[in-house]
Amino acid sequence: VYNPTAPVLGSDAPFAFNGDQFGGYFETLGLFDSFNSKTKEVINKKSIKICLEMTEDTAKSERCLSDTAENEEDVTICDLIENKNEKNACFFKVAITKDSAEICENILDDSKKGACYGEIVQKTENEKLCEKVSGRSVQDSCYGDIAIKKNDENICDRIKDLYKAANCYFKIAKNKKDVSICEKIEYKTSYLNSCIAAVSQQTKDESVCLKITDSEHRDLCMFSVGKKKLDILVCDKISGEENRDFCYSKIGVETSNIDACH
Repeated sequence: VYNPTAPVLGSDAPFAFNGDQFGGYFETLGLFDSFNSKTKEVINKKSIKICLEMTEDTAKSERCLSDTAENEEDVTICDLIENKNEKNACFFKVAITKDSAEICENILDDSKKGACYGEIVQKTENEKLCEKVSGRSVQDSCYGDIAIKKNDENICDRIKDLYKAANCYFKIAKNKKDVSICEKIEYKTSYLNSCIAAVSQQTKDESVCLKITDSEHRDLCMFSVGKKKLDILVCDKISGEENRDFCYSKIGVETSNIDACH
């Protein structure tokens, strides 16, 4: 039985095969480029000679060059590749291996170039590269991801989409327990209120709820903080009578405080 991962001699191939170009060994052309352990060994030894000798299969030769370029982290090898797609793939792989945005510039396909920058951004957390990523929506997501990773609300400022910017500010405000970051939200008042409420719960500070202008949402914020603190005195600050009584009831049960039910 033929094992495609074993170093099989060309003379032992299951069909007529010229193994000279592979150092005397058998290689399944196209389907398992790196399965033959001897060919893989040649590539790992960082030799492009064997790749250039694969004259009977240009596509395979160029894939070999691409793999060698990646292993050697040598972008100049990519220049030996004629096929546009394979050359772009080669630049992409070397760029990612070296964390080099400059190498992404060599990619001729704009979509693949943008994807290359995107990969580098995620690895290096360099938000300045987000502007090179293809598409405004993708750029906004790029800024948002890096902002949250760095816990830096100033990076959220670069997001054009108000919804994505609001989510960015919300998460960082909650992480930092800083209600002033919520005030940067311009998307909807409901998002601003939710952000303020989240910070108030994180800090267990009901006074933060006072920044919410809508009485219903402010009462809900007070109730959430009171329930988290198990402090019935917070219920006293709820403006709506029905909401206040509900707060007394819930916290009274939680604390087994019978007086709260009166």
